[in-house]
Amino acid sequence: AGWDGRYTMKTGDSLYAIARRHKVTLNELQRVNGISDPTKVRVGTVLQVPGAGESTAEPATPPASTAPPATPPRVVQQGPATASQPRVLNGPASSATEPAPEAARPVEPTRLASRGDTVTDAAAAGSARFRWPVTGRVIAGFGKRPDGTHNDGINLAVPQGTEIHAAESGRVAYAGNELKGYGNLILIRHDNGWVSAYAHSEQLLVKRDDVVRRGQVIARAGKTGTVDQPQVHFELRQGAKPVDPLPYLERN
Repeated sequence: AGWDGRYTMKTGDSLYAIARRHKVTLNELQRVNGISDPTKVRVGTVLQVPGAGESTAEPATPPASTAPPATPPRVVQQGPATASQPRVLNGPASSATEPAPEAARPVEPTRLASRGDTVTDAAAAGSARFRWPVTGRVIAGFGKRPDGTHNDGINLAVPQGTEIHAAESGRVAYAGNELKGYGNLILIRHDNGWVSAYAHSEQLLVKRDDVVRRGQVIARAGKTGTVDQPQVHFELRQGAKPVDPLPYLERN
């Protein structure tokens, strides 16, 4: 027997899907069945499909919907872009590969040299930092003296008996007064080939091969040797070479 054009609503059906399936408009399907609100049609409702006489049987399986899938909106990246070619974040992939942005160049750290530092001293000072052996006034700097001789360190004026501290941890290489002009002298070996020297002391408080720690009291200031006022002659040597101590001392 031929199909009489009636269709019973099933679970999951909608008027829109039924209209598309039978190639009629939704308005026509509503008009024929007297439906004002298509969302309120219940399961089990029998519908009359317009133009049913042209069909011979109810299709067993509804054909797949031919409606094109919804396309998500194309989101244009915020920021400067030309109107003719905006950058799309979620659109279809392009066959052309967009060039990657140039990698940011690392910022090179810059060290500011203190006044009086030479370029060489400023760069080298970053590798070592010693503490001041005493707190005092610099009365003689590193370098050539007016009489043509060379001062291999700095001289600091301090009161008699002032405690002298190790500039860094290390091992005592010498403690005595055999070196002419230095009076009572201490030499301490440190890591990385550094040696510190402390001269003109009144009293030595450490001996050779003692292990000392940074800041430890190693002597008391005096005026032994070829000086006429209490002071500390302080040297730093990198290996056998004397260097100006000031760039290597912590800023007070």
